[in-house]
Amino acid sequence: MFKELAQIRLVLFCAILLVVIDFGIDEKEEQACRAFLEAHWQPEWGNLESLYQAAFDEVRAFLAHRAELAEHLTPLFAQIKASLNPEEIAQLLSLMGQIAQADNKEMPQETNLLSQFRAGLG
Repeated sequence: MFKELAQIRLVLFCAILLVVIDFGIDEKEEQACRAFLEAHWQPEWGNLESLYQAAFDEVRAFLAHRAELAEHLTPLFAQIKASLNPEEIAQLLSLMGQIAQADNKEMPQETNLLSQFRAGLG
């Protein structure tokens, strides 16, 4: 279970990355992110909405150089492996799978990114 704010921030970053990778924000995908965040949120962490918006800003900056995305994923995978235990990584991948299927559309960008996460974290 996620016990630290840094872990939640990392999972939320990855989830939002998947939401926006296809150049759009689907309402059902965003709802899946929010539901996860609300389910794991601890009141002592402060304002949930502020963290959510900050995560979107971080993802936008991360994607500013979309052409180098693959190069940026390797250090992200290392950070995830250092920050999350295997059960938490499985929860992250499950969440990402839910997000990818939330809109009932198969988007190549989402499928590719999810495959890269599964391979990089497997």
